[in-house]
Amino acid sequence: MKVFNPENDLQRLFEELVGGKARTPDKHRQFLKAVDDRFDVPALKEKLRRDVEVELPIIGSRLHYRYAFNNGRQNLIRPTLFPTNEQKMANVAFKLGGESVQLDMHLKSRLVVICGFEDARSTASSADRIKRVLDDYPVTTVMQSALDEYAEDVERTAHA
Repeated sequence: MKVFNPENDLQRLFEELVGGKARTPDKHRQFLKAVDDRFDVPALKEKLRRDVEVELPIIGSRLHYRYAFNNGRQNLIRPTLFPTNEQKMANVAFKLGGESVQLDMHLKSRLVVICGFEDARSTASSADRIKRVLDDYPVTTVMQSALDEYAEDVERTAHA
């Protein structure tokens, strides 16, 4: 294949092979910044741990979580920006569900998924589908729109 316009050709190839548009790093960075802005505050600094790694004994791999806190149980926070493609969105949700089962069974930890969406136009219907999938698993699901309320709950219930 001859390349005449690298950016357009790469996007077309990505769409052909993977489907949908490539995730822009800016959207992901903006999403993480919104989460960090809410959690990196003085009231939560003593109660939250940042960049936590845990090992799942059954698969022997280490998993990274942006934040963790304890409220009688370890809660591991994973901000997740869901793709626009419906099938990929479902795959991410099912993967998180499986991860939550392993965390619950082997470490007695709770997975907290903060959900953001690449395409803001589909957020309401996408959020509902993701929530319905994750409700079948031991996951606390927090939509980005409810992040302030959740952070206030963490501030009230978490202990250092």
